[in-house]
Amino acid sequence: MTLHYDFPENITLGEVKNIIKDNPNFILVDKGDYTVANYVRSGNDTHPPVVDRNTAILRELRGLIFDSFTGEVISRRYQKFFNLGEREDVTNIGVSRNHIILTKLDGSLVTAFKSHNDNLYWGTKMGVTDVAEQALKFISDKNNYIEFANMSIDEGFTPIFEWVSNKQRIVLNYPKDDLVLVAMRNNKTGHYLPYEAITINAMRYGINYVPSYGIKRLSSDNLNDNDNTENKILEFKNLIKLLENEEGVVILFDNGHMIKLKSDWYVSLHRAKSLLENERAVVGIVLDNGEDDLYPLLSEEDKGRLSNFSKGLWEDIFAMESKVNSNLRNSNEMNRKDFALSIVDQSPSFRSLSFLGFDKKKIEISEITDIIRRRLGSKRTFDQCNDIIKIKWKEIKLDE
Repeated sequence: MTLHYDFPENITLGEVKNIIKDNPNFILVDKGDYTVANYVRSGNDTHPPVVDRNTAILRELRGLIFDSFTGEVISRRYQKFFNLGEREDVTNIGVSRNHIILTKLDGSLVTAFKSHNDNLYWGTKMGVTDVAEQALKFISDKNNYIEFANMSIDEGFTPIFEWVSNKQRIVLNYPKDDLVLVAMRNNKTGHYLPYEAITINAMRYGINYVPSYGIKRLSSDNLNDNDNTENKILEFKNLIKLLENEEGVVILFDNGHMIKLKSDWYVSLHRAKSLLENERAVVGIVLDNGEDDLYPLLSEEDKGRLSNFSKGLWEDIFAMESKVNSNLRNSNEMNRKDFALSIVDQSPSFRSLSFLGFDKKKIEISEITDIIRRRLGSKRTFDQCNDIIKIKWKEIKLDE
């Protein structure tokens, strides 16, 4: 296994169809002029160690775009690459190979590409999308981007940009929209233009480019030259882990292969943001009183949303408790059969909780939250809570 394998050349649409025809981890999406090859889940079986051409091609299928008519690659983004230590083939930085250290931007990759009929597109890994449209709107009055894209494509390269904007915020705050040039990659060979050539091209066309990190190489004088190489690498890793308000760095080798290193601050915040994308996870956090642990990691907007959701969720739970207990208090003279008939038209959760509290004529808040917790395992079971939880996470706004 090696990180530094040769990029596969002259990949075709027909070849990719054969490679992934029985592989559920990948999809091909025909979008008319062009076809997108992308992966739908990430895992060791999705991107196995590279041992031949086929496994090398799998690394390319993260938004690889083909002309639907010619079958040729027309947009070749970054190959799949990993965090240091994430896999067996990325446990060693290998500083003996020439490299440069770049600041990792926290945005969405956007590439420009042309189909056989010379239509110019701007797309993310699924082609033309809402995010790509944001970037296109940004450059609508900037001819330098169009000229640069046409030049790059005509010379056989995919210009790769990072769209950074609070319209598409991931973690970091980018108050000023920008489309930053990060790479130029040859569609046929997979080779990258050297970083120095990227900077020259960007400056020539008046386009911002990804900056190199303060320490450009691990042999830099910024590290303690009295230490051996192993200590230098450890010192550097610890330096990156301690960064705040930055995602981290990308180590770019002279052959185009890369390794990511992220700060602990960013990883923690990204995990917190990821939790907020799943309503079931948010409900679990609130039921376990875990908001206080998250608040320090969140933006003011997300803090406000979580606070409003927490308040509404508990109001829904208390409302159900009050409704069930009120009904139970009025059932003192009923036997279980008559009671069952009296609530037959009520919602499923109301009936379950009522039977649970029938003998003692009371239910507790903990009994309601226990039922909700048991239903958090899947969307299907969580939907059974709809008669308890009226508030919806995705509908919560900061000003509510």
